[in-house]
Amino acid sequence: AYTTWSAAAPLLELRVDRERAQSVGLEPLDVFRALQAALGGQAINDVSLFGRSWRVVMEAEAAQRMSVADILEVPLRTPDGAVLPVGNLATVELVLGPATIVRHD
Repeated sequence: AYTTWSAAAPLLELRVDRERAQSVGLEPLDVFRALQAALGGQAINDVSLFGRSWRVVMEAEAAQRMSVADILEVPLRTPDGAVLPVGNLATVELVLGPATIVRHD
């Protein structure tokens, strides 16, 4: 038998307090989108310059996404214009799990 579970594969599990997010006017999806943009990057637009097309990608600077504490500092803008860190709405925990997940379509 083969398993992908390994005690040597630490993972970070982020838990969003959905009720608290909704109380400040945010949906959990808003939190996940902010994290995706800051940590993984998000395509914004294409720009034509010097006869070429360049993709504009937004993401946090490498130094601002190096540690767990940085994840909790990703800013969120509420509908009323206030800015609060993800850490106000979520917690991060170190868990164990599979190093890879194989998917077959």
